[in-house]
Amino acid sequence: MVDDKSVNTEGNRTINPIYVLSNQDGTGARITHVVLTGSKNYAEWAKGFRVALGAKRKLGFIDGTLKNKPSNPQEVDDWTAVNYTIIAWIFNTIGESLRPSISYREIAFDLWEDIRLRFSVGNDIKIFQLQSDIAECKQKPGEALMDYFGRIKLLWEDINDYDVLPTCNCCARCDVQSIIRQRRATEQVRGFLMGLDPVYATVRSSILGITPLPDIHVVYSRIAQEEQVRSVVQSREETVNPMACAVTGKHQQKFDRPRFKCTRCNKDGHSVSRCWELIGFPVGHPKHVPKTGDQSSSVSASSSNNAKANAVFGETSVVANVVRLSGPCLDDDWSG
Repeated sequence: MVDDKSVNTEGNRTINPIYVLSNQDGTGARITHVVLTGSKNYAEWAKGFRVALGAKRKLGFIDGTLKNKPSNPQEVDDWTAVNYTIIAWIFNTIGESLRPSISYREIAFDLWEDIRLRFSVGNDIKIFQLQSDIAECKQKPGEALMDYFGRIKLLWEDINDYDVLPTCNCCARCDVQSIIRQRRATEQVRGFLMGLDPVYATVRSSILGITPLPDIHVVYSRIAQEEQVRSVVQSREETVNPMACAVTGKHQQKFDRPRFKCTRCNKDGHSVSRCWELIGFPVGHPKHVPKTGDQSSSVSASSSNNAKANAVFGETSVVANVVRLSGPCLDDDWSG
């Protein structure tokens, strides 16, 4: 571990770790991937820049603790080198269209403050905006639980940065801060549950019935399990439904055969083209009228005798078949 006091980098001269610059810490480096474009993304840019600068042990150059040159003459050059490097890093992460409007400063802290005063939105306004966004953050129909949780979690992190919890140093045993932190966590759990899709109403009610409410990670895990169960059940239903529709379709075709109705006699079971009142009643029907001047009577008698004989042997005469095809079946109403 590097000594907090000094590091030997140039012969016998010792250098404070705060002033150490590695080979990757050149003035052309971009230490954060977020590019400042204005007030809209200032908070994200400032957070990313502070984190990157803190990882390099140089956060003091923008938070005010190292804004002035050191009193030790041997450290002035080291401080100056790091100060100018940080100024270059700041300009490297500013959008090209915005960069000409940023006034140059000789001290990194002064440049940082100018940018903050210009683009930082007031805390009260930002907190109000974030709280409104959290209240309106809902899980969209069909949206994955992971995506919804990611959106609302980003809002929670932003509001934690702007609405900092108060601290209490009255005594070592004071746990006021932990109580306040727990209340905020409970509020986040309630907000997360309220924004869930209504399909999770049952599991949401069961979680709200637990006292005290579980941690947000426990709640997320429980809802994620429910999402997986619903996904499995839905996939099975999608597999079964086409088969059920196919069976239903076959039965539907069986019972939906067209029914004929004659427009001549207004009776069911045949069309007007097969109505006996038009084409004549068959032989054997009470209303059958034999044709005169032909051998219809003898043919009818012969057909009747043949039909009786064939009935004994389980056969049907050709004439009987012709007659059957020309009119309604034997089960139809013969009273017409």
